[in-house]
Amino acid sequence: MRNIYKLIIIISILFMLSSCRQNTNHNAENLEMYILRHSVIDKNNSEIIKDDSPIFTGNDIKSYDWDTHTIIFTDEFLADRNVDDAEVSDSIIDGGSQILGVFYPDQFAFYLDGEEMYRGYMKPQLFISFLPSGPIISDVENGIEIKNVGNINDKTDPRDNKELYNFLKDKDLLKSN
Repeated sequence: MRNIYKLIIIISILFMLSSCRQNTNHNAENLEMYILRHSVIDKNNSEIIKDDSPIFTGNDIKSYDWDTHTIIFTDEFLADRNVDDAEVSDSIIDGGSQILGVFYPDQFAFYLDGEEMYRGYMKPQLFISFLPSGPIISDVENGIEIKNVGNINDKTDPRDNKELYNFLKDKDLLKSN
């Protein structure tokens, strides 16, 4: 009889331990980047409004360099954006992203399977004296770079997201060195 009790206790413990484990086999399927528009309500109030559809998805990414957080877009995406090389060089003065057609003070947010991973700003224009802290998008050739600007004492970098890294790796989008 004692052996039966021991067996039941062992099976119960194993069952409880297995039910407590997190599901680590979930692979994210959708990466989307939305623009968060800065909308002025009146002279004292403004709000941020998320666009209804993403500006790009994981399908629009040709490669992602994790070390520099540089996204190179597919030729199809770039053709749809109708961006000229001369316009991209203007982004140094104009700020924001000519490729995405979005400018400061608008923001962006990365979503993985509908869950926000992190958000940041478009690069401010050259004449803006205020530089926001956190992730900031600027243009590079055929893509964008997301730099993290902020407090040097803050060791956290919102771009270094394990779920985002795993998604990019699973989709074979990480740039190999």
